[in-house]
Amino acid sequence: MSVDVTIIALVAVAAIIAVASGVRILPIHQRAVVFQLGRFKSVQGPGLVFVVPVLQEMKRVDLRPAIIELPPQEFTASDGEAANATAKLSFQVLDPEKALTDVADYRQAASQLAQVTVKNVLGMHPLDEILSDHGRIGSEALAAMEAQMARWGLLVDKVEIARVDPARGAFPRAMLT
Repeated sequence: MSVDVTIIALVAVAAIIAVASGVRILPIHQRAVVFQLGRFKSVQGPGLVFVVPVLQEMKRVDLRPAIIELPPQEFTASDGEAANATAKLSFQVLDPEKALTDVADYRQAASQLAQVTVKNVLGMHPLDEILSDHGRIGSEALAAMEAQMARWGLLVDKVEIARVDPARGAFPRAMLT
């Protein structure tokens, strides 16, 4: 009789531990994207979230705005002048499901898209215009990025051209050819 009670007690303790290991608490700024056997199941939170151990996996997504400082970009302005620019990207996650399922790493993808877009937009303007009107050029980069970022469940808040430095000793391309 004591063996039966011991087995029942062990099973009860194991069940309690299994249930407790599946309980998660999310703060107001996070959402849980739950995958069941590798497939998207739901977006949950904030608050108390229960994940079935072994069958389900949960990934946290922060909904607060994020600011990424882009590495310096070398570019050639439309007038052939070489320069370097640094920029900042401000964005936030609007759709946690898309952010995790439609792109491998949404932060890295947003950073790379911003780098390419900023470089392309800067290359469409003469250097004098870039130096005098950072704000408008940042707005052009933002407009160019919005559609792609929306497909990933992200909202671009701002693209700010932080600094533009003309390359020292650089010659216009026309002089080099």
